[in-house]
Amino acid sequence: MHFSIELSLIIDEELRKKGIDRKIRSFDPGFCVFTYDELDKITSLELSRVSSLEGLELLPNLRKLIIKSPDFSNVSSDVDINDSNMNSIKDFSVISRLTKLEELQIINDINLSSLDITKLDLDFDSDEVKKYAKKISKEKDV
Repeated sequence: MHFSIELSLIIDEELRKKGIDRKIRSFDPGFCVFTYDELDKITSLELSRVSSLEGLELLPNLRKLIIKSPDFSNVSSDVDINDSNMNSIKDFSVISRLTKLEELQIINDINLSSLDITKLDLDFDSDEVKKYAKKISKEKDV
């Protein structure tokens, strides 16, 4: 399976954490190509500075996905924010095809306007979700 260089670098790093060294350098032509066996081993990804989520649906055992952008909410408007620190994801629909996903975090992404998670295997009855919902409810009352 062939991926973007951004996503390939992240997948390759995850494989290294699992003790799998593909012995291929990022500038080699085959770097962005992964075997089914390699993709099968990816259960968790943390993404930042990516432009697309295309290809994530090819990770059959992806259970946890974190998408992070920096928090610029406290930065004054006259400060030039470097776009290289931001995600430039425009299409989040790939997430709805990650049917084995159990944990999803999208942090400070300004491009997200809506997301369909109805097909995901998220446990909305878990104690953690109930505790979070209770916390939000208390904050609204304040």
